Amino acid sequence: MDFSPTRIVVPGPDAFPPAEIQAGAVGDPDYSPLATSDGRTVINATQVANASGLHDSIVTNGIDFAKKQVTLNTLNGFYEGKRVQYLHQDASVELVAALEGSTWAPNLDAAPGLASFDRDTSARAAIIPIVNGPRGADNPQRQGLQSAVAGEGDPLNITQVVPGDKDYTPIWDVTPAVWTQEAIGRGERIRLTDHDTVADLFEDGLLASGGGGPANYSLGGLAALPGISNCPVVIEFD
Repeated sequence: MDFSPTRIVVPGPDAFPPAEIQAGAVGDPDYSPLATSDGRTVINATQVANASGLHDSIVTNGIDFAKKQVTLNTLNGFYEGKRVQYLHQDASVELVAALEGSTWAPNLDAAPGLASFDRDTSARAAIIPIVNGPRGADNPQRQGLQSAVAGEGDPLNITQVVPGDKDYTPIWDVTPAVWTQEAIGRGERIRLTDHDTVADLFEDGLLASGGGGPANYSLGGLAALPGISNCPVVIEFD
């Protein structure tokens, strides 16, 4: 694990996609945060520090080596209309790792179930970034990757499940959605907070896929990136 690279995200002409990116931490080809000692129980054990440096999500002065305690930043998002907060630990593609401040861990993509959502066969659920949501730091409808890369705040992604759901997993298929020009022209672009609403808008043609992978039929056919983000939900607000 190498924590020494400098994380780089340079906004592009529309902020997202960025003009330049570099992950701030890189795992070796065999690295995965998912560890097991018995082949049945999996522990989510992201590395956060070694002699090369610290994980980019650690807050300033947020690690106590003697007490083996660490304080990590979270990202805000939504689930079924409610605000949630989740950690940002690892990602299987460099673009996602750079955007999140996560460790680039390509081997994480070996988790089974790309673009699927089935407790018996898939280790994954979806997280949905809106690429081109409303902009403006003070806009109550603000959301999206363009807004986040422009420095206006968190992207406010939408999760498909949360802890307590029987299908919950922190291993997220990144499944971007893009508002169509038709929706924007009709003034229908708003902040989205529920994955079922995203699926409905996609089926109605007001959202399009922003990913180039297979279709996720639990989201009406919205396509995955493909790329995994390891982001455990830690708070769900009423």
